[in-house]
Amino acid sequence: MTDVTPAPEDRLSISADDDDPTTFVLEGDLDPLTAPMLQQRVDAAIDDDANRVVFDVRDVGFADSAGLRVIADTHRRLDSAGGALVIREPSAALRKLLTVTGLADHVVVEPS
Repeated sequence: MTDVTPAPEDRLSISADDDDPTTFVLEGDLDPLTAPMLQQRVDAAIDDDANRVVFDVRDVGFADSAGLRVIADTHRRLDSAGGALVIREPSAALRKLLTVTGLADHVVVEPS
C-alpha cells in the first residue's frame, strides 16, 4: 500500500484580494505542509514594503502550530516595522488557538 500525501497547493489555496494585494485569502488547511508556502508569499509582500497584511481565514478548515508560527512570525516582522497583521473571520477553533496562545492580544482579529 502506498501512502500518497497531497501536494501543498492541493491542501491550501492562497489568492491575493483583487483590491488589496496584501490581503491573502486562504482556503484549506494551514499545516506543516502548507505553512511554508504561505510564509513565502508573506515574506515577499513584506520585502516589498507591505506594512499591513491580512489573512482572510474564513475558509481555513484546520490550522496547527505550523500555521500559528506563520501568524506569529508575520506579526513580529510587521510589528517591528510599525505595521500590523489582521486575521479576518477566523473559525471558532482558530480563534480559540489565537486566544490560548496569546496571539489574539497582538494581532487584529476581525470577526465575521
